[in-house]
Amino acid sequence: MNLVEQFRNGDDSSFIAILGLFEEEMEQMAKYIRMPKEDVMQSLRLGLLEMLISHSADSKL
Repeated sequence: MNLVEQFRNGDDSSFIAILGLFEEEMEQMAKYIRMPKEDVMQSLRLGLLEMLISHSADSKL
């Protein structure tokens, strides 16, 4: 079972692992967005979480 499937099955720790996979890329993107870095990172993390939840809900329909 992959991390996304684990997340969709309610394993919250898998989201932390997913974040770890994308953290470096998010750090790079944050350099080019004219906002405080903490705000950018929070927005990117939230977007990732929303995407995972949204696709999870869609797949259960």
